[in-house]
Amino acid sequence: MTIAIRESRARLVLVVLAVFVLCSALLVAFRSVGAGASGVANPGPVAMKVDSGGFLNLAGNAFNLKKTTDLTECQNGVNDDASFTGGAPQDTAIDKAGNDPQCSVAADDSEVQIGLQPRQYITLNGSVDAAGNITVPQANIAFPTFYIFARSGNTPAVIKVTPTATAAATGTLDPASGIVTFHIDWQLDIYNAAFFDCVAPISMDLSSDAGAGTNAGAIPVSPVLYNTGDGSVTVTSNEYAVGGSVPGPTNVGFPPNLTPTTQAACDNLVNTNFGLPSGPRNNAIELPVTSDVAFTAPTTTTTAAPTTTTTAAPTTTTTTAAPTTTTTAAPTTTTTAAPTTTTTAAPTTTTTAAPTTTTTAAPTTTTT
Repeated sequence: MTIAIRESRARLVLVVLAVFVLCSALLVAFRSVGAGASGVANPGPVAMKVDSGGFLNLAGNAFNLKKTTDLTECQNGVNDDASFTGGAPQDTAIDKAGNDPQCSVAADDSEVQIGLQPRQYITLNGSVDAAGNITVPQANIAFPTFYIFARSGNTPAVIKVTPTATAAATGTLDPASGIVTFHIDWQLDIYNAAFFDCVAPISMDLSSDAGAGTNAGAIPVSPVLYNTGDGSVTVTSNEYAVGGSVPGPTNVGFPPNLTPTTQAACDNLVNTNFGLPSGPRNNAIELPVTSDVAFTAPTTTTTAAPTTTTTAAPTTTTTTAAPTTTTTAAPTTTTTAAPTTTTTAAPTTTTTAAPTTTTTAAPTTTTT
C-alpha cells in the first residue's frame, strides 16, 4: 500500500508539471498573436481621398458626397437647384444642355453658383508611423465647397458652405485588425455675401469598427475595415454634436460690408433652417477613404521562451521486509567406527631359470 501511494503522488507531480509546460506554451503563443496585432511594416507618407461617395448628415439634412463615377451637376439630368428652405427652385432649366444659366460647361459641378465649379473631393495628406499613428497637418486637409439655393420668403439666396479644418487630424491604423480611427476638428462656414457669415464648429471621432461607441447613434452608417490589399477603408460616426453657428470672420451683413453679422442673424437665418445646434445621435458622417499606399502589419517572428525542465527529486522507496526467524536444528553427531585393518599376505616370489646358451660349430670349408 505504501508503494502504491508514493507512485500515485509521483504521477500527480508529473501531470502537474506537464500542464504547467502546456499552459506556458499557450501563453507564449497568445502573447505572440497579440504582439503582431499592432504596428505598421511600411510606415511613411500617405495621400488619402474621399472619392467613393459617402454622406454628411446634419440634424437630419443629408448631403451626399460625390463619387468619381458620378456625373457633374451640369450633365446629370437632375435639377440640382431646388430650394433648401422650400418654395420654388432657382430655375426650371436642367444642365448645360438644357441652358441652365448657372452651368458654364458640362463639367461644371454646381447648378446653383454662376461660373465654373470643378469637381472636388475631401483630401488628407499625412503620414503613418511604425506604431500606426496617423498625423495629417491642418494645412493638408481640404474639403469641397458646395452651394445651396434657399429662399427667405420671396428673397432668393445662394449660400456658400465651406468646410475647413481647425486643427491637425490624428488617428490610428492597425492593419492586423483593420481598425482605423480618426479625430477631426473642423467647422462649417455658412456664408451669403448679402446677409450673413456664420460658423458652426464640429469635433468628431470616426472609426472603421462597427462596434465602436462612435457608431452607436441612431442614423445608420456602414463602416468597413481597412483593406491591406488596396489601402481602402470606410470610417464613420453617428455620435457627435454640431454646435450652433456664431458670427464668422468676414464681417458681412446687409447691405454688404456695412453691418457685421449678428448672432441674431445666425440664429434666424442659419441655426433655424439647419437645425443647429444639433446634439449627439442626430448627426452622421460616412467617409469611404482610398489611399495611395496599402499599409501592412509587420511580420512577427516569435522565439519561444527557454524551456525549463524541472526534474522531480528522486523518490526513494524503502521496503522493509518482516524479520525472518531462522531456527537452526541441533547439531547432528556422527560416530565413525574404528578403522578396519586389512592384512595382506607376503608377496609370492617366482624364480625363473637362467637362459640356456647353445654353441653352434663354425661352418666347414672344402677346398677343391
